[in-house]
Amino acid sequence: MKTKALESIDKMIGQLASLLWEAECHGMARYSICVTGDHSTPVEYGDHSYEPVPFTICHLKDFVKAKGGDDVVKNVSLEPFPLTEDGSTQAQSMQHSYCKCCEEAVAGDTVCSFDEIAVSKGCLGRFQGSEMMDVIKQYMAAA
Repeated sequence: MKTKALESIDKMIGQLASLLWEAECHGMARYSICVTGDHSTPVEYGDHSYEPVPFTICHLKDFVKAKGGDDVVKNVSLEPFPLTEDGSTQAQSMQHSYCKCCEEAVAGDTVCSFDEIAVSKGCLGRFQGSEMMDVIKQYMAAA
């Protein structure tokens, strides 16, 4: 069920990005997306651990570029996608769309997985949780 829950979150991020991109295209504001967790729970342990928590942040325009462009993001289904009894979802995901980030750096980073090991190799490196809001503020100020 953890995998299915994470797949649902992926779909929700796609829907959020689609709505924010529509607003950004109409000049309402410029947006960024930050995804993190409150703790790590590696599958191997099946419980909370003291491993680093994955953290990613990007400007929405870079997210759109990495996902394949304007048409891909604007065409994300905004229909509800409740979990079915077998744990699968009923909505179309963006996860199968082309990802340029695996071939070239996107906004200075080439990390294409969201896990403890992959993100530790990203341009943000490792930092204490107490520094997270400062990292976000500095990123937003540099936009």
